[in-house]
Amino acid sequence: MKPALVCSGIGVIVLFLLFHHPPAPSAASAPIPYAVKGDKLGMPLAEFEQAHPKACLNRDKTTRDILCIDDITYAGTQARELAMFFDQHLYSISLSFDQMDSSQVFTGLKEKYGQPTVDHIEGDTTYIWRNGISSIMFSTNDKPSSTHVDFTLDELLKKSLAEQERVRAAARKSDM
Repeated sequence: MKPALVCSGIGVIVLFLLFHHPPAPSAASAPIPYAVKGDKLGMPLAEFEQAHPKACLNRDKTTRDILCIDDITYAGTQARELAMFFDQHLYSISLSFDQMDSSQVFTGLKEKYGQPTVDHIEGDTTYIWRNGISSIMFSTNDKPSSTHVDFTLDELLKKSLAEQERVRAAARKSDM
């Protein structure tokens, strides 16, 4: 092998590595938070209140955690929606259904989000979808009105749980 060919081959590789940049990830390839009928995880509380004017009427404005309740339809069934906010941003939507509607809701979730993973938590079968930044958990058992679908924004959920534990720890400490 001639030295000039080896050098030129290495030179081509070096030039390729220096000047060839893979395309930056597009916004389309980055995961986006799940949404429920236009209520996108991470959305500001004010935006949610515009869409659901009666859902947050009795909220405590002194806390970082806010709970709003509304009755909606989802996958063609009646549902109770609990929307949870931390620092004014939506981090969880929990939907409760009658047990008899569970197969219709589950079928709709599979059609929209694909096949879930399966877990068994505290005697309930839980189906889980994840997209890297948010999760959906569908769980049901034999009790009436016990079908739940929980949409969560994972990082904000962790922050909310940490704040709740901090508040509980402060309450324990002050009650001694």
